[in-house]
Amino acid sequence: MKKSIKLSVLFLWMPLFITACGTTGKPDDKVSHYVLEYPAPPAPVIKKVPALARVKRFSVAPPYNTTRMIFRQDSFKRDEYIFHRWRVNPGDMVTDFFARDVREAGLFLAVLPYDGAGSSDFLITGSVDEFLELDTEKTWIARLAVTFVLLAEGERDATKKLVIQKSYRTETEFPAKTPQAFAEAMSRSMAHISKMAVSDMYRALTEKSGDRIKIGQNH
Repeated sequence: MKKSIKLSVLFLWMPLFITACGTTGKPDDKVSHYVLEYPAPPAPVIKKVPALARVKRFSVAPPYNTTRMIFRQDSFKRDEYIFHRWRVNPGDMVTDFFARDVREAGLFLAVLPYDGAGSSDFLITGSVDEFLELDTEKTWIARLAVTFVLLAEGERDATKKLVIQKSYRTETEFPAKTPQAFAEAMSRSMAHISKMAVSDMYRALTEKSGDRIKIGQNH
């Protein structure tokens, strides 16, 4: 009888020990963070536009206004990676990288942050419309859709204030369903869209130069 009582006590104690080890001995699951990463793409800027531009943070469509890495496996459904996230919101990443790309392209005399001091001739803004991984039976795809808007801030005529508004969407395949491969593919998507947007903005500015765009009124 005494022996069975000891065994019962032992079996009661062991789950408590295992539970304690599971909560105190096991490290928490680590969350990995990712960012876009690509060199500034070359752009066909022949001559700088003699003006200053300011970049305003891009808005983000509600399903993607998060640091969670979103993917779609079925229609009408959106899922997310549990232990893998973007370091910052897609709106901030797209804004910062496009501001860098416009600056590196030499499109304007200077590209100012939205919260910086001083006035500007042009305002660059837009929206991140899609920012997700698409899973199919055969492949995985990074889909990015962005709308860019360029406004002439010194233009009082509302019909002439809009220089260009254009939306872009690109899908980039990647070979393995991993968050890092997804981030790499999304980086290639952003590089491709950014290059097209800079070129189109430059074309629009050169076509609407002269009297149609008032430059230097805000300085």
